[in-house]
Amino acid sequence: MGYILGIVSCFGFIWFIIGCVWLFGDDDCEDDWEDGYIATLVFLILYFIGFGCALCAVLVVLILLCVKGKESLAFLRKGKHELD
Repeated sequence: MGYILGIVSCFGFIWFIIGCVWLFGDDDCEDDWEDGYIATLVFLILYFIGFGCALCAVLVVLILLCVKGKESLAFLRKGKHELD
């Protein structure tokens, strides 16, 4: 199952890169293939939202580390020990 997930993730990442180049680099892409243009636009919006959420999560953790130090992440260790 992990192998298939890796292939799907690689496909999504490649589509993200090619879609960005195609969508933002070509002025006639909407006229050439309207359905593909809309699908790429939706896909890119979802990826940008996902990247934004992931970035916000990382920033929250970094801010907690800077402000309160290691004690602020005690809830992570507590949850980890409860799972064992």
